Amino acid sequence: MSLYGYKAMDPHGQRLSGWIEADNQSAAATQLRAQSLLVLSLEAGGKANAGTRHLGAGWFLRRPLPIRTQDKILLLEQLALLLKSGLTVVDALDACRRQTRKPLMARILTRLIEAVERGEKFSSALARQRGFLSPSAVGMVRAAEATGQLTLVLDQLVRVMAGRRQLRAALLTGMTYPIVLVLLTTGVVAYLVTHIIPKFESFLSNRNLVLPDSTRMLIDVSTWLRDHGTHLGLAVAGAVIAIFVALRLPRPRLVLHATILYLPLVGRLLRLALMLSVARMLSVLLASGHPLLESLDLLSGSLGNELFRRRLGRIGHAILQEGRSLSRSLEAERFDPVFCEAVRVGELTGSLDHVLSELATHYETRLSERIRWLTTLFEPALLLVVGGLVAFVYFSFFQVLFRASAGQ
Repeated sequence: MSLYGYKAMDPHGQRLSGWIEADNQSAAATQLRAQSLLVLSLEAGGKANAGTRHLGAGWFLRRPLPIRTQDKILLLEQLALLLKSGLTVVDALDACRRQTRKPLMARILTRLIEAVERGEKFSSALARQRGFLSPSAVGMVRAAEATGQLTLVLDQLVRVMAGRRQLRAALLTGMTYPIVLVLLTTGVVAYLVTHIIPKFESFLSNRNLVLPDSTRMLIDVSTWLRDHGTHLGLAVAGAVIAIFVALRLPRPRLVLHATILYLPLVGRLLRLALMLSVARMLSVLLASGHPLLESLDLLSGSLGNELFRRRLGRIGHAILQEGRSLSRSLEAERFDPVFCEAVRVGELTGSLDHVLSELATHYETRLSERIRWLTTLFEPALLLVVGGLVAFVYFSFFQVLFRASAGQ
C-alpha cells in the first residue's frame, strides 16, 4: 500500500489536509469520499508536499519528517481530548490522522485504525508498532482497557512523557555549557601547541639562553603533543569505539553504567535523574491499576541504566520469592534512604502511588538544584583552567625575556 497526501473540504466547508494509506490513488479518493469529504488534491507520498522536507540536490533529496517525542505527546493529548468528547477510538484515531502533516505518523495511525476495526485491542495494535511507545506505556494502555479508564491513563501518559522530555532537556541544558567550555579549552590548548609555542621555540632556539624550568616544560610538552598527536587521537578514537562495543555486551555494559553513576559531580546528577524516573513511572503504573510486580517489570524495561534495571529485577524477585515488602527490598538494593522511608510510609497507609508521586516532585526539585549548582561550579572552574593555561604560556615567555634582558 502507498501513502497519499490529500487536501479536502468537509461538508461544513472546512479545509482539511493529511495522509491516507491505500492501494492506489483511486482507492484513496474513494476512502476520502466515503468520509463525506470533497477531494481538492491528492498526491503520492513520494512527492514534495507539507509532509516531506526538501533537503537539496545531494546524496538524498527527500525524506519523511521523523516522529519526535513532542509529536507523540501531542497525539496522546488529542486522543484523550477526543475520547472525552465522546468519539470512539477509531474515530479519534481517524481525526488525528486527518490533521497530521507527517507521513510516518499517518502510516502508524492508519495501521492502528485498521487493527482496531478488525477487532484487535488498541493496546495490542500499539504493541505491534515497534519503537512508537515504550513497553511500559503500552502496558498502561492495556490496563486502562481492562478498567475502562483509557482517557485518564492517556492523560497520565502525557504527563509522564512530558516529564521525561523536560528531564532530558534539563540535563542537556545543564551539561551543554560545561561541554562547550571543555571544547573551548581543548581548542585553546590545540592552538597554543600548534601555533604559539612552536613560534616561541623558534625564537628561543636562535639565542644561547638557559631556559627556565617552566619554559623547558612548556616546550617539551608541546613537542611531545606534536610528535604523538596522531597516536593520541587514534587512542581516543579507539577508546570511544571500545566503549560503544562494550555497551552492546551485558557484563561490560553493567560495569560502564555502574561506573558512570559514581563519577565525581556528574554521578549524583544521574542518580537523581534515575530516582525521579523510578518514582514518577512507578506512581503512574500503580495508579493505572497495575499490580506491583508487573509495574516493576514494566519499569525495569523502560530504564536506560543496566544497574538500575538489574536492581529492580532483584527487587521483584525478593517480593515474589521471599515475601519481602517493597521498602525492605529497596533497602537491600541500597536505594536512597529518603526513597525507602517514604515507600515504607506509603505501604503502611495504603497510598503508595500518592507517596511515589510526591517523591517524584521531591527528586525533581533536587535535580533542578543540582543542575544549577553544577552549572555555577563548572563556569568559573573551567574559565580558571583556560585562563591558567594562557597565563602559564605568557609567564614562561616573559620569564625568558627577563632572563635575556639580564644577560643570562
